[in-house]
Amino acid sequence: MAFRPRNLAQFNHKGEHLMAHKPNTTISDTNQPEKTRVVSAKPLGDSQGKKPVHRSAKINTGVLDRRLRVAEASLQDDPNAGNQDFSEGIAASLGNVDKIRDILFGGQMRDYDKRFKRLEERFNQENMHFREDMFQRLKVLEERMDGEIDSLSEKAKMERQERLSTIADLEHEIKGLKNELNNRITQLDDQFSKDLKNLRQQTHNKIQELALQMRQQNDSVVGLLNQEVALLQEEKVNRADLASFFNELAMRLQRGFEGTPFEESPE
Repeated sequence: MAFRPRNLAQFNHKGEHLMAHKPNTTISDTNQPEKTRVVSAKPLGDSQGKKPVHRSAKINTGVLDRRLRVAEASLQDDPNAGNQDFSEGIAASLGNVDKIRDILFGGQMRDYDKRFKRLEERFNQENMHFREDMFQRLKVLEERMDGEIDSLSEKAKMERQERLSTIADLEHEIKGLKNELNNRITQLDDQFSKDLKNLRQQTHNKIQELALQMRQQNDSVVGLLNQEVALLQEEKVNRADLASFFNELAMRLQRGFEGTPFEESPE
């Protein structure tokens, strides 16, 4: 931004005064305490070792105002001829303005430049420290995350091993129960086979005993029958007696004789 000194007058195209530097007419209040101006005690570098400015370098603002008025008046008289003079005057004025700015504010500008430079360096250092701090924090966080991940992985590995061990124990126990059940079933099968075999043997023996007893009883019955037959053959009765006996029996049956003791006919 171009610097414009406050003590330079401005004129319009007719040479009329537009704005001039006015002195500060504000009366300071004596009752109010004067604010203390803070002056930097830091070395200003080149400003302290600066040589005094030659008097020829100092520009009188009043002379500059008069030159500007003359240049504007000449422009009004001869616009074509005054363009070059006006340009030269403006260039000279700008050069003088730069000198005035350097004289008035050169030390402060250099001080500000140094302050800005120190602030920039401090900002860069803070930024670097911040980046290093963030890098260290991210590194610590990454290490912590790696540690947590390793811990979780180790824990998951241990739990997996425990589950595998538990499954192996269960499989071994199930296998033992299966073998025990098979052995028990085999024993029961063998015992059932033995019991069935013994039962069959006992049944067979019992059947043989019963058959033997039946044969013996049959033989005894046959023997008794033979004996009875022999006795009957020995003690035969007469046919007439037997006929009279049957006749008498038939008669009694026809009469419905009941309760009367049976009387045998005399032989």
